Parts: sequence; C-alpha cells; structure tokens
Amino acid sequence: MDITIPTMEINKLAAGVKILMLGTEILIFLSAGNLMASPITPSGTPRISVPLNELPDYLSTRTFVFEDPKALKAYFCNTGSTHPTATKLRLVPMHQFINNPLPTVSLDGLSGEGWTRHSRDQPPEVREFFKAMPFPYPSLEWVSIDHITYPEGQEFITLNSDWRAACRAVPKRHKVEEITFDLAGSKKLNSSYVARLVQLVSTILAVKAAGPFRCRLRDDEPYKYKDRVTGALANDGVSG
Repeated sequence: MDITIPTMEINKLAAGVKILMLGTEILIFLSAGNLMASPITPSGTPRISVPLNELPDYLSTRTFVFEDPKALKAYFCNTGSTHPTATKLRLVPMHQFINNPLPTVSLDGLSGEGWTRHSRDQPPEVREFFKAMPFPYPSLEWVSIDHITYPEGQEFITLNSDWRAACRAVPKRHKVEEITFDLAGSKKLNSSYVARLVQLVSTILAVKAAGPFRCRLRDDEPYKYKDRVTGALANDGVSG
C-alpha cells in the first residue's frame, strides 16, 4: 500500500536538508549514546538531526560546535570511525549554566562535615569549585561544600571533571586547526576559573596538534572579563 507523505512534511524535510547543506556551523551532541549532528539555525526554522557518521565528508569543512564535554570525548574517542572530522571547532564549556542559576550558599547548619574553602588536600575539582564561587565573603570563608545548594554545586564539579576527561581523549596529531571558545553561561563566574578551564583545553589541543593551531574567543563575546580569559589561550604559531 502506498503511503502519502503530507506536503507540509515534505517541505519541512526539504528545508532541513537545505539548512544542513548551507549552514556554517553544526552542533554535535549525544543521543542514546550516539553522536548526532544538527545544523545551528535561526530561531523558528526547522531543525534536522542525523547521525554524525551519515554526514558526507565535505561537511567537515563546517565548524563543529560542542556544548557537552561528553560529546567531545566521544568524538575524539571515535576518530578511527567513518564520521567526518572538522578542522574548526566552537566550544561552549559553560553552556549548562546559561539557564541554570549558579550555586547559592545556605548559612544554616554550617557545623556539618564536608569540604570547605580552607580544607587541606582538596581534590582538584573541589578546588576549582571554590575558586569559581563569588568569594571571599567573611561570613562564608568556611562554608562547607555540603551546604551549597544541590544539584547545581555537584553539577559544577562534574562539569569540570568532564572537560578534563574530554581533554584526555584528544589524540596525538589531531587535525583541529582552530578553536573558538564561546563563554556563554560564564556571566557570573569567577574569571580565574573560566581562564583556567580555557587554558587547560586549549593547551592540550595545541600540544597534540598535527600542525599549526589557533584558538580565540568569538568576535562578539559579551563576557565582562573576556580580556583576562584571552591571556589564557594557548596557540601554536599563531596569536589568538
């Protein structure tokens, strides 16, 4: 039996394919453990998503955008597969904080146990977390991490760990030539934390690059302390 596809659905599909072919940026994300690709489109336009390994190789000339560090890790861990690999990436390391509030501190029950700003032998993720908090406030110097509102506090620590894991997955002599850092979500974050994370990612990619490597902030970056972050960018042979 023949199946008739509504004209409206055909038009949506055609529009989506056109966007995929003409778009300059493609979002790479994980869905059910699979790497997917979706062209970044203006609000209100149709969205189309396809498995990354089904994209034609010539689309590797587009900029691949990563908002999720786990997707970036999967992308690098599967470089031997048939999916296209881009020479230009845009990374949005603080994306999950665009709509989520930053951790807030409760002053109730501060006698509880847990890591504090002055605890010894803090794990790296805990140190980064406290450095990113809006300290110092005299009354909060000894606040325990256990009294920072969940889940945002733990998500912040986990995010840092996930970007580190993504960096460990970067292969030697990778083909990435340029990275643009998008600091969306960093509005209220301590600039030293943002700079350290950017420095970590950019340095590892620069060291492992097969050829010349460049990284920069996006041209219209609105982050208030972007000048402090720019100094943390690592480049190989080209200034950022």
